[in-house]
Amino acid sequence: MYQILCDGELLYDPRQKEYLVGDPTLELAVNTSGTLSFSMPPTHPAYDKIRKLKSVITLYQDGEWVFSGRVLNDEKNFHNTKQISVEGELGYLNDSNQRSYVCDGLSPKEWFASIIERHNADVDDWKKFTVGEVTVTDGNDELYYSSSTYEISWETVKNKCFEGSCGGYVRTRHAGNTTYIDWLKDYPNICTQEIRFGENLLDLTQQIKGEDVATVVIPLGARMSEVDENYQGTDSEERLTIAGVNDGRDYLEDEEAVALYGRIVKVVIHEDVTEESYLLSAGYRDLEESARLLSTITLNAIDLHLLNVDVEKIKLGDSIRVVSAPHGLDAYMQVSAMNIKLAQPQNSTITVGRSQKTLKEESDAGLSGIKEDTISGYTLSGLLALLDDPAFVQCHKSYVVNKSHIEKIDKSGRKIFLKGFADTIPIGNKYQAELWG
Repeated sequence: MYQILCDGELLYDPRQKEYLVGDPTLELAVNTSGTLSFSMPPTHPAYDKIRKLKSVITLYQDGEWVFSGRVLNDEKNFHNTKQISVEGELGYLNDSNQRSYVCDGLSPKEWFASIIERHNADVDDWKKFTVGEVTVTDGNDELYYSSSTYEISWETVKNKCFEGSCGGYVRTRHAGNTTYIDWLKDYPNICTQEIRFGENLLDLTQQIKGEDVATVVIPLGARMSEVDENYQGTDSEERLTIAGVNDGRDYLEDEEAVALYGRIVKVVIHEDVTEESYLLSAGYRDLEESARLLSTITLNAIDLHLLNVDVEKIKLGDSIRVVSAPHGLDAYMQVSAMNIKLAQPQNSTITVGRSQKTLKEESDAGLSGIKEDTISGYTLSGLLALLDDPAFVQCHKSYVVNKSHIEKIDKSGRKIFLKGFADTIPIGNKYQAELWG
């Protein structure tokens, strides 16, 4: 059973006639603030208590927190019935700015904490967040971002967190009186409930999109005026490319995807990437994302928790097993969006997306354009202990080098040149002392 509170006071309870509202609907999607909407007649006890942009609306299901946000809009019709729209808590990030900053070699957790710290300094106490779980990782664990403008905090979180090099998901959650904000690599929960044809699966639509497919990607980094001192003071629009670390080619190509769809070239700009090696890694991620068709499945399913409280309820971000023999489906998929009709839960819909895109419409296999050789399950510190040789030194979270093969060290550029290799190796901040010594 759902209940809605307004500033801690009852607003909706289906068991009490005077506290009914019209068509209460919760719309949720990963990496969005979400929206709760409903209509309210003038006879409702809380009709005059709702304050735009100030009132906090909270939704509970069976006593468990589901959603909170602030009233964004309310409109009155001819009969004075109000139509209320509530924006979820992530929307509070639109109320603060990220003043000019430099993120120089911070870990994802440190970077995220700095964003939230600047947000909290700008807003009222009830719109502040406490940084919770940060499980995303970066290949280098050293993020480099900068801005000389006043960005809205939400744009920074969107462009430089979950849509940035680390990816992942940003969400809010409640524990006691604390509002946490998490940045997750993946949602952790695997729902024990299953969606099955002939049981709780009511309808299914599969959509495969090809309009955004690209088989060749040209990754571009920061402007050269920000990267190379030879360009400083110029108006050059030239950008960093991967040509220097990719055999002179400024592009990456997926041969298998080209064979299927032909050459489709796409340019992706990473404004804050100033290192060729980082740009190359970002380019491979861009290619993996661009060369596959997006397959999305929209389900109309009944959450069996509504019929049996002992069945685990379905939540946004859950990984859930979908089984439908007529559609050839038996796979775990992520719940990427939900449209929940609080008064008529049987009409709710769940959008489930595949964990990977498809290279062919009839294939569930992921893109195989990026190949990696796994040589060991050891961590780098474990490998160093195994080698037990002072010639080997860790210069970065992701790199160990043999000092006898170092040709030169660029201290200002924080990179190592190896004998006989064109590629350079980055140097992490905390490893500089040992190398400089």
